[in-house]
This record gives sequence, C-alpha cells and structure tokens, in this order.
Amino acid sequence: MKAMISRLGLRRKLLLSYLVVFMIATGTMAWYMLASSARTVYENNARTVAGMAQRADDNLRRKLEQYEQSITMCVYNEELQRIYKNKYLSTYSLYRALTDTYIPFFRGLYATYDGDVSKLCMYSTRGLNKKSEYLNSAEAVRGEAWFQKAIGEQGICWHASDGVIYATCRVEDMDSIRRTVPLGVLYMEINTSALLDRYVFLSWPSYALRIRDAAGEILIERQAGEAMGGRERVFEAGSFSGGWTLEFAVPEETLRTVDRFWLPVESVVVAAGLAVLLILISVFTSTMLKGLNQLKDTMLRVNEGDLEVTVHSRSQDEIGLLAGTFNRMLETIRALLERTREDERRIAGQEARTLRAQIDPHFLYNTLSFINWKCIRAGQDDISDVIEQLATFYRTCLNQGQELITVATEIANITAYINIQLRLHDDSFTVCYDVPPELTDCRMPGFLLQPLVENAIRHGIDKRREGGGALRVALRGAEGLLIFSVQDNGPGVSEELLRRLNGGESGDSAKGYGVRNVNDRIRLTYGEGYGVSVSNAETGGCLAELRLPRLDDAPGGNE
Repeated sequence: MKAMISRLGLRRKLLLSYLVVFMIATGTMAWYMLASSARTVYENNARTVAGMAQRADDNLRRKLEQYEQSITMCVYNEELQRIYKNKYLSTYSLYRALTDTYIPFFRGLYATYDGDVSKLCMYSTRGLNKKSEYLNSAEAVRGEAWFQKAIGEQGICWHASDGVIYATCRVEDMDSIRRTVPLGVLYMEINTSALLDRYVFLSWPSYALRIRDAAGEILIERQAGEAMGGRERVFEAGSFSGGWTLEFAVPEETLRTVDRFWLPVESVVVAAGLAVLLILISVFTSTMLKGLNQLKDTMLRVNEGDLEVTVHSRSQDEIGLLAGTFNRMLETIRALLERTREDERRIAGQEARTLRAQIDPHFLYNTLSFINWKCIRAGQDDISDVIEQLATFYRTCLNQGQELITVATEIANITAYINIQLRLHDDSFTVCYDVPPELTDCRMPGFLLQPLVENAIRHGIDKRREGGGALRVALRGAEGLLIFSVQDNGPGVSEELLRRLNGGESGDSAKGYGVRNVNDRIRLTYGEGYGVSVSNAETGGCLAELRLPRLDDAPGGNE
C-alpha cells in the first residue's frame, strides 16, 4: 500500500487525502440510508418483474389462442373438408380445387402471421400426395412420434422438441357419423425465436425464460442479456395450453442493483458532496502545484536534450526558489557545453596546425627542387617523377594553411600519394578514379582521403596472394551530401579489424592520422550525421565511405 501511494503524484495524493476524510464523514450516514432502503428497492424491482412476467404470459396466451383459431379454421372449413376427402371425379377437378381454394387459403393464412409461423401443412391419409408446401401425404411423416400421437388424439395438441414449438390436430370427416378413420393431421410449426422476441420478453438486464410441461420438465429455455449465475429468483406466470407453465428467472443481484431503481436521495447527496469536494480540491491544488508542474515539464524537456528552456515563476515561496535555482543551473550547463565545444574545435585545429608546423614548407620545397634538378641532370627520370609527386602531395596537403580546399585539390593530393605508392609497388596494382567534374569545385576539409587509401593498400592490396590489385576512388552527390568511396579488391578485413576501424582506432595513430583522426575531424566540424564507415564489400575487398556536407559556395582556401 505504501509503495502504491508513493508512486502517486502530489496532486493525486492531496486528492486521495481529501477523499478519505470525506468518505469517513459520510460513509456511516450513507451506509445507514442504503441499508434501510435496500429492501424497498428489492421489493419494488420484484413487483416490476412479476408484472412484466404476467404481461408476457398474457401475450403468449393470446398468440397461442390465435394459432388454435387458425388451426380450427383449417380443420373445419367446409370447402377444405371436400379437398381433404379427395372425392373428385377427375384429377383436373382436384387441381382446380387446390389452386382456387386450398393454396390461396393457406398462403393467406401463412402470410397473416408475418413470420411467426414457420410451417403450415396438412398430412393427408386419403391418397393426396405432395401437391404443394401446404399439402403432403401422411406417408412422409408416418414414422414420426408426434404423428402417431396426433393421429390417436382429438383436438389440438401442443408439442416442443429441440427448442421448437409446434401444434397438431387430427382432421376428421365431419359428415361421417363414426369418424373412425381420420382424414389426416394438420401440422403448424411456430417460429419460436420470433414468437419469444416479439411477445414474450422482459425489459430487464438479464433473465432466463423457461417453458415447462405438466411434469415440470423444461421444454424451452433461453437467456437474454448477461450470463446467468449465482442465486436467482423465479417468477411463475401461470399455466396455459397442454398444462404448460411459463416462468422467468432473474438474478437476485440485479433486483438490488438495477440503475433505474437507484434511490435518488442518496445519489444526490453523494454526488453533491463529491462535486463540492472536487471543486475545492481543484482550486487548492491548482494554486499549490502550478509552479511544480511547470518545473516538472521543464525538467522532462531538459532530460530529452532541450537545454534552451526556462522556468517562469513569480512565486516567492519554496517553489519560486527552486525555479530560480534551476534556471541558474541551466545557464551554467549551457555555458559549460559551449566552452567544451570551443575547446574541442580549438584542439582539432591545433592538431592540424601542429602537423603542418612539423614541416617547413620553404625548406622542403627547396630541398625537393634541388634533388629533382640533380636527378634530371643525372638522367634519373623515375626518381625525378617520384620527387615531383612527393612535392605535389605535400603542397596540396599544406594548402598554405587554409582549413577548406576544393575537391579538385583533394583529388590531386590523393593522386600524388597513389602515384608514389605505385612506384613503391612496381606498378603491381591498377587505379580507377570516378569523380564527376561538376563536383570538383565543392569545398571540403583537406587531407581526408589519404588515410582511407593507405588502409586500402595496407589491408587489402598488400595482402592479396595472387593476381593484380585494383583500387577505386569515387565520388557521388546525394541530397546535400558528398560521398567519397575507396574500395580495393583484397581479401577483406576481419570482424575485429572492422570493429577497430569503425570504432575510431587506427594502426597509424603514432603519426596522428588514420580512420579515427578523419572521423573525429569530420564529426567535430559537422556533427554526428557525418563521418567514415568501413565494411567488407559484397563484390569482395574492403569499402570505406566518407560522408560530408556538400559546400558549393563555402569560403575557404585555394590550391
């Protein structure tokens, strides 16, 4: 109980405490009033159900009397008697009698009941075979128990079997004195569902309707509303044809708790007290908890990552003090985050500048030019070409200290690097470049592709056991993105190495470059949506993709 209460909000705790006080004060009075009136409610409901049961019995009695009148008309009608006797001189005369008299009479009578009667038929013992749905030979039903019983009794007999009510009546020759041989049996089957739904029902949430025979056996039983269960009270309506008895069973509980008989005095008292209590609680708690709810909502937004919110409170109490302290805490957090971002950007810039500062450009260019001149004079063209590629590589790498370069400059840088690697590998692999010309003027941070190409050569091409290696450097644009891809045809890399590469580790960390350096530089500059991903390609080898925002007009360095 304590754990459940502790999980409730403050507003609900206040509401619960007020309700407990109210219920204790009014509980005794309400119990007394309800206890004294419970018996009255029960008796009123019982009288109401008894009255409805009696009306249902009257309706059923009238309907059965109507059916019996119809049966009597069918049995004793003079014109129908002539057809039952089948004393026609020709088949045609019988046919005319059936079509002009018999069928119209039965069809009209059948239609009068509008679905209450599901079958009406005369089963003849005078050789009348099936002439229509209303006339058939007795041979079709001679083995039925009801037919054997009906043929031996006089008058109308009512039967019930498998939930179906039907009546039979032996048809006799009214002109014969002895009447020993019956003309047949008239059979009327009642649509039990239609009969009970239209004329025999209670306006009550749940009840059971039962029709019993003279021996007390249940002939018909059906339930309405909710399932019956527990104790029930039986209302016996009376007896009718054949000694049958109609009764209704109602759950005892419904006689005590039916809404329509709820005592108005208790309802008004309880409802008025609750209404006043809820109004007072709403006024008190809204004033007390307004500041706390605002502070709670703001904390939830901060928890979701929104640090630009502020709590507005004019209260001078403890809630106002909490709001002011929370606002100052948010300001401190925002300042610390901004300072952290600045420090990260400063560190990233310092790392790049430190690398560039390790090489004196003037000294490097002059030295490489001198070596290149010496090689030309000595006729060493291969060495001269390597030195020119090395000079191009370092010139495009340093880029005069600019942060951003063009795609064309980056491609020139990586081309120089690959040409040097080709010389070192005796041209043992091929290179393919796929760079659309319309993307070469876009801007990007420099020196990003070299670590990816180095990875492809070291972990892909160098580890091939046979055949020539192949390297592909490609670029494509997609929805504001520049996507570089570097793919080799090596054996691929292990899952452990993939995890290290995608996790930001690199075997070249001593020089400060590698996948981690590239990933960190991109994400510090542009955010988490960009960076490097490494995977084994479906066609073989390793595939590294570099995602950057497309900067068409960004200011920045030049070549």
